[in-house]
Amino acid sequence: MEHPDGPNWRRFDAALEHSKTVLSVLGAISDGLVMCEPLKGAVGLAKEVVAMIEKVRKNEKACTELARRIGALIFVILNQLGGKKEEEVPDHLRSYLGNLARTLTDIKHGLIPLKLHKGFSWASFGSALLRRESVAEQLSGYNSQIDHAVQEFTVAVLSNIAFDINRKCIAQTSTSAIPSIQISSVVSTPPIYFYGRDDVVEDAVGKLSDKERPHIALLGTGGIGKTSVALAILDHQAIKSRNRCCFVPCDSLLTASALVQAIVQVLGGSSSSGGDPMEKLASLLNVGSVVLALDNFESPWDSGGTQTELTEVLRMLAASPNVRLIVTMRGNSPPAKGDVRWSPISLDPLSPDDAMKLFCSVNREITENEKPDLDLLLDKCGGLPLAIKLLASVKGDLPCSSLLHRWERQSTDMLKAEHDSPTRLTSVDVSISLSLDSKRMKGVPEAIALLGVICSLPDGVQGGIDQLIKMNLGLKDVDTALATILAASLAFRASDGSVKVLSPIRQYMLKHHPPSALLYGQLLQHYIRLADEYGDLDPNDMGFTEACAVLLPEVGNTTYLFKQELRRAQAGTRGVARAAFKFTNFQYWTRPSTDLIDDLLSRWPDCGLKVGHREGLVRRARLRQHISDYSAAKADLEYALAESTAVEDQNMVAQCLKTLGDVHLMQGEYPQAIEKLTRAHDVSSEIGDRQGVANCLRSLSNIHRMQGEYPQAIEKLTRAHDVANIPRR
Repeated sequence: MEHPDGPNWRRFDAALEHSKTVLSVLGAISDGLVMCEPLKGAVGLAKEVVAMIEKVRKNEKACTELARRIGALIFVILNQLGGKKEEEVPDHLRSYLGNLARTLTDIKHGLIPLKLHKGFSWASFGSALLRRESVAEQLSGYNSQIDHAVQEFTVAVLSNIAFDINRKCIAQTSTSAIPSIQISSVVSTPPIYFYGRDDVVEDAVGKLSDKERPHIALLGTGGIGKTSVALAILDHQAIKSRNRCCFVPCDSLLTASALVQAIVQVLGGSSSSGGDPMEKLASLLNVGSVVLALDNFESPWDSGGTQTELTEVLRMLAASPNVRLIVTMRGNSPPAKGDVRWSPISLDPLSPDDAMKLFCSVNREITENEKPDLDLLLDKCGGLPLAIKLLASVKGDLPCSSLLHRWERQSTDMLKAEHDSPTRLTSVDVSISLSLDSKRMKGVPEAIALLGVICSLPDGVQGGIDQLIKMNLGLKDVDTALATILAASLAFRASDGSVKVLSPIRQYMLKHHPPSALLYGQLLQHYIRLADEYGDLDPNDMGFTEACAVLLPEVGNTTYLFKQELRRAQAGTRGVARAAFKFTNFQYWTRPSTDLIDDLLSRWPDCGLKVGHREGLVRRARLRQHISDYSAAKADLEYALAESTAVEDQNMVAQCLKTLGDVHLMQGEYPQAIEKLTRAHDVSSEIGDRQGVANCLRSLSNIHRMQGEYPQAIEKLTRAHDVANIPRR
């Protein structure tokens, strides 16, 4: 049915011009007309409500509009159903008329307190109108209810047309062409151990109870808990106390006819007797309100060549005023979006606290000493409920430390129940492989290749699609590949805009679908370029702010890739080593860590760097100094000092002595600090390094100041100032 300014509505307005009142128009078009009983009831109620409204003299504009909308709705319904006998009106349209009658009754009862009926007095009516704004708001609400009734009738009529067109097509592949399907009409109870989803369940229950009638689509990656949430919704008191609840597992239902047969069966109908299955379904849907859950709907939806027929089934179900749909589906997009009014709910991974609760509810044999190892294991599960439950089952009486060692060997392959034929419910690998083998992913061959690249980055792709394009990976259509991965829920967009992958999916991909050597090489070169361009800048350089903006979000990815490549010691390691050493300078100024410099020093002769091993030791010592690991820092500096002295590298000797003095200073070891700084001062003076001399004098001044020796402190600072400001010749 068209917009309120469409042709049918204009015809009604033209009739209203001649009759002046909505009531008279309704009388003229309905008197003597053959009508089914539900239509008679709705028309009679509409006349009563309009009669009440037309007596209003204030809030007149809002009242007139409400009467017009009610009249126009009845006008269009009569155009469709007037003159038809009871048996000629489809069941779902009769059901709609019953709902409309209830809506009109609610409006009628809401108008009575406003004294708008025939027996009202002007005095009481006047007092009611003192609440003018409240009345206007109430009338506006009634207008919205009528608008919603218009939308429902539109859907019902369109559904009836589609029903007539498509039922023969669907019937052709009905029960005679498919094997008998046996699905229990008893809804399973939700899992006993159910954590972190209460808010999601309450949100869905609230939406299902809404008069606006949205249908629920539970979306997300495999193993995220969509089925459990659907069962919890059906088991909610507010749902099961008012509705018949039905649950249809769709794993093996690969055609529209199989789906219809299964729904008929769970609704209590016979799927084996003859007749049109769509007519059976339509008839069964008229017996009270139903909340119908279609689980794992991606199975029929992605099976190929069935989406048109499945859309018609969903449209018919959604159009029934008695039906609320819940669909669970892998991916981030519900089915038949243009034909069904969905309220999508995407399930997020469990929080660390909820993951711990879920694990401990399945396996309570956890000691306090095991908690650190368990935290690491749960982190590898990535908040995926299926992975957490399987991990808890696999653990048994084994210590978590043993599971960690096993994970290093088997990765996600260990997350499976003891079963001859693993399924999506008993194996994380099977669950992930089903998503990878979906029609959506197979339709874009570059999607799996790109997913392998994304999984090579532990912190994900920080810049999203823009960064992937800058990486110049050599893929033909990065946009489509990324959109496909996201649509399959194999990756997700984080709140900061980055593209990330849950840990189990990442581990599975790295084991079974790592990026090709060419793709990995392009990825590595991107991070080498970043480190070469920004890594050796310090806070005094003009580009340091830009360097922080570019490199800080990439610290985890850069460190991981460089460490991986250094340990492989393959071709190209020299370029990585150079970039990695530059990057340790950036780490020193921003996020001190020795993990990368440790790897460099352990294989220094193979790195081919132009700087000596002693410089690597000093770099690590400064990083250790930054993280307060003073003993280790002093050990590195002593080794570096010995190497520098042996090759008579006076520049490095001065640096080692100066840094050693600063470490002693930070530990409060003032005599040792003074001795090292004095030697550094003398060496710097001998080689003409004025800046080195000034730096040593500043550190010596700090020692005097901290000891309360202020005259000596002033003297050292004055000398440092003078040395630093001597004009260069």
